[in-house]
Amino acid sequence: MQKQHRNMQPITYVLFGATGDLAQKKIMPALCALFVNGMLPEGSQIVAFSRRDWSDDDYRSFITPSLSKFDQSIVGHFLKKIVYAKGTFDEKSAYESLKEKIENEKVFFHLAVQPEFYTTIVMGLGETAVKGELLIEKPFGHDEVSARALEGHIEHYFKQEDILRIDHYLGKAGLVALLEARHDILFESRLNNGEVKRIEVRMTECVDIAKRGEFFDAVGALRDVGQNHMLSMLATLLMDLDDAKKDIQHARAKATKSLLPATNIVRAQYDGYRDTEGVAPDSDTETYFSFDTNSTFPRWSGVPIHFVSGKALDEKKSAISVMFSDDTVHIFDMEVSRTPDAYETVIVAALSSNNELFQSFEEVLASWQFIDVVRRQMSIVPLVHYQKSVVFS
Repeated sequence: MQKQHRNMQPITYVLFGATGDLAQKKIMPALCALFVNGMLPEGSQIVAFSRRDWSDDDYRSFITPSLSKFDQSIVGHFLKKIVYAKGTFDEKSAYESLKEKIENEKVFFHLAVQPEFYTTIVMGLGETAVKGELLIEKPFGHDEVSARALEGHIEHYFKQEDILRIDHYLGKAGLVALLEARHDILFESRLNNGEVKRIEVRMTECVDIAKRGEFFDAVGALRDVGQNHMLSMLATLLMDLDDAKKDIQHARAKATKSLLPATNIVRAQYDGYRDTEGVAPDSDTETYFSFDTNSTFPRWSGVPIHFVSGKALDEKKSAISVMFSDDTVHIFDMEVSRTPDAYETVIVAALSSNNELFQSFEEVLASWQFIDVVRRQMSIVPLVHYQKSVVFS
């Protein structure tokens, strides 16, 4: 694999939001890991775009602590590949300057920014005729209507095949393990309503929302993780394997479309949430939710599917569990550490023109169509309050 990437044409990787948490904690370390492992094509460059009045060396000094796990002699060579581009998202001259910094024909634009900036950045790139492939983080819209509007805006400037919608959970160790297990004939033969008695999709955390008050209060737990990560986990289990061999994105979308409206809905909020900076004093945003659903796929008919997610609970767990009628349980843990990690896997997929680890627009629409119905159902369910670290399932 290393030799393959060395022989690929050099790339320019433009990172918008280069000073943000996601860039520091995930994206830059992933790019450095690819460099260390010889998986960035020779001659590649990284352009860090942000509004701070910095030089190349200023940014390199800023990002160095995020790369502490790597051999620092190698990190030094990686840092030389980074150049800094100053500008604001609505500043046309910034895109003109960015265009001048790009050295390679193959370009990727990674939007690691708040979703409200997506349309502005896309327009800035498009109207300046800066061409490349677009990696866009979740959430893709905040409902079906806004997702369609965003897609239409992006397609005005980018080709459909150049839009890479990221759900990094598709690169998680747990989903890699699930796909591998499904290719085991014995395990796959047990995935049916005659042998499976229950499925659980869980994303719970011990921590609260910390400093994400303004963002989280406008989104809530259901849209933050339910619409994307949790549905990606479930679709990977429910999808038809033969369909997936032909088009895995379409297979996942079909699996999500097979879900019935939710039942047994619970929505809750931990005590003290409303005291968080950025949160409305009378907020009824859920920090916890759970519900049940079923699939209309014949092989899964009648198998209960339980979703549960929450902040400030007693347990950190991100997994999909399959409970069989003989009381055995197969748990696919998303938190298992793995090399390469999820973001490394996703970026390699982008560089390799492998769209399987990205969501198609069909998948995005299917997930919003399901979640929009759940949200409407949830809106009439009374909000429950709970204490932090409570056992809540």
